[in-house]
Amino acid sequence: MKSLLLLLLLIPPGVTYAQSCNPASVYYIVRDEKGAVLSKEDLQTMVDQLPKKIGDATVWATEVSFAPDKQTFYWPESVDFDKGT
Repeated sequence: MKSLLLLLLLIPPGVTYAQSCNPASVYYIVRDEKGAVLSKEDLQTMVDQLPKKIGDATVWATEVSFAPDKQTFYWPESVDFDKGT
């Protein structure tokens, strides 16, 4: 009886829908052919050569903050953003 009650509690009561958050943002970490992250100046030079808008998308450069492992990065909203490099 307990297992039947548990099973009934785990069944969702209705249909669930996926969430969408528009507009979406896509961020890229740009590296050179040796795998090193581009400097702020090099990246800005590249961005300046691109169109400012591609379709509905806007192109810009922003900074990123890497954790000590140099692979993980902190989101700009993170309280640890200033701790990274």
